[in-house]
Amino acid sequence: MRFKKPLGVIGTPISHSLSPLLHNYLANEYELPFQYSAYHVDKISLEDAISGARALGFRGLNVTVPHKKNIMPFLDEIDEFALKTGAVNTVLFEDEFTTGYNTDIFGFLDSLAIESVDLSGKNVIVLGAGGAAHAIVFAAKNAGARTINIVNRTHEKAVDLAQKTGCEAINFSKFTETPTGDVVINTTSVGMYPEVTKCPVPQSVFREKCVYVDIVYNPGLTQFLKFAHDSGAKIVSGIGMLIFQGIMAMEIWSGVKIDRQKHFEPLKKLLVNAIENQ
Repeated sequence: MRFKKPLGVIGTPISHSLSPLLHNYLANEYELPFQYSAYHVDKISLEDAISGARALGFRGLNVTVPHKKNIMPFLDEIDEFALKTGAVNTVLFEDEFTTGYNTDIFGFLDSLAIESVDLSGKNVIVLGAGGAAHAIVFAAKNAGARTINIVNRTHEKAVDLAQKTGCEAINFSKFTETPTGDVVINTTSVGMYPEVTKCPVPQSVFREKCVYVDIVYNPGLTQFLKFAHDSGAKIVSGIGMLIFQGIMAMEIWSGVKIDRQKHFEPLKKLLVNAIENQ
């Protein structure tokens, strides 16, 4: 029996993670020598977890909340995109050397591309001002968005992120009274399972001639996307971003190019089914 090097995802909470399902599917499809599992790691144990993974011969880790920023001091090198967004979601262990990457940026853009959504020349509204928002703002800039405006209930946080990224901050009440933008992206966790009836903005802001994107993937159709769909607008769920950021991570660990078009629909079906049966 061939030895399988361990991979995993660390975070807290972690029991809901779909990453093991996604990555073990890819490992099986490409006959890669990996076994992927989820590990509960709290903040106080983060440095020990990285040292332990290195000692146990891990090939890589995914990093989720609340560790994407806090893990950075414990790594030997950080790639340029992770540095620019201030967040690491993928770690490669190679010859006692650790490198941190951010695959969320390109995973997000791939998830738009497969739904024929192009941010080039568009006026983009980003809801939220946390770590995820920072990555999405960078992605939108990279895609050539015409303008990027940040909306957050705590306006000071929106201003802070806008200043860091060269964007504009819009007051939450002003946006809800006079909605703008060609593409509106929810980067908050509002509406995530189990609080599935919540929405980050009132139903009155949704317009037909707009695209609405939610990076939340559980549930697959959030209240945010339901309101957008009811208005006649085009919607994009977070499941694509989950899939494509995971594919990019597996490519980093394995060195194997993965066929995105071939595996998107099977993975989407697999993960949506898992969500529905949680």
